[in-house]
Amino acid sequence: MRIEIDGQEYDLVPDQDTKIDGGDLDTEFITLPSLLNRYGYLAAHARAEVDGLKYAMERLYAVVDAETRQEAERMNVRMTEKKIENTVITDHKYQKAKLAYIDARKKAGLLSAVLDALNAKKDCLISLGANQRATGGSGPRVLNPVDTPQFTQDTVGLQREKAKQVIAETRKKRTKRKPVRRSIKHG
Repeated sequence: MRIEIDGQEYDLVPDQDTKIDGGDLDTEFITLPSLLNRYGYLAAHARAEVDGLKYAMERLYAVVDAETRQEAERMNVRMTEKKIENTVITDHKYQKAKLAYIDARKKAGLLSAVLDALNAKKDCLISLGANQRATGGSGPRVLNPVDTPQFTQDTVGLQREKAKQVIAETRKKRTKRKPVRRSIKHG
């Protein structure tokens, strides 16, 4: 699916991005934040585009309405509200603006649906990870980049490196912890 937002085109594959590969939960856990970020960013811009086009359409409606009323008054023609409304909605510029608004709403709706699906994927991954740990699996782990398919080298690669750092720091903290002795004082 190709979507254009703010003059920039994006190639998206929502069917692929929302699927879960049960055999490779590690990659699924690693790539999900990037997917949520990407689609969330695009959905926010799509909603802003809808708002902008709605404002432009409403403004154009008011301009064409005013021009129609002025022209009718100048020609000394009496027009009903319905006739003025019909004149506005059949105006070529207004129709073009309305179609752009409808298209933008469609894009925003599609991106919102993908975000909902990605949030459902997140919930499923949490459950699958918990099930894997409960059945004796090791749970999610960070893979080497050669073990995973290419997603987007810049975002996923950075996330993997950050995840490795966090895991290493956590392991260091666990080994440095000393048992805490607690004594009970009787008063």
